[in-house]
Amino acid sequence: MAVVKGKQGTKGAKQIKEENRTTYNFYTYIILGANVPVIIMHLL
Repeated sequence: MAVVKGKQGTKGAKQIKEENRTTYNFYTYIILGANVPVIIMHLL
C-alpha cells in the first residue's frame, strides 16, 4: 500500500463547476429516460 505524503489538494472552482454540470446532466438524462416510456404509454 502506497503512503501518500502531504495534504490532499483542494478542488478549484472550475473543477467543482464541471463536476456539478456532469452530475446535473446525468440526473437530467435519468429523469427524461424514466418519463419517456410513461408518456408513450399515455399516448397509446
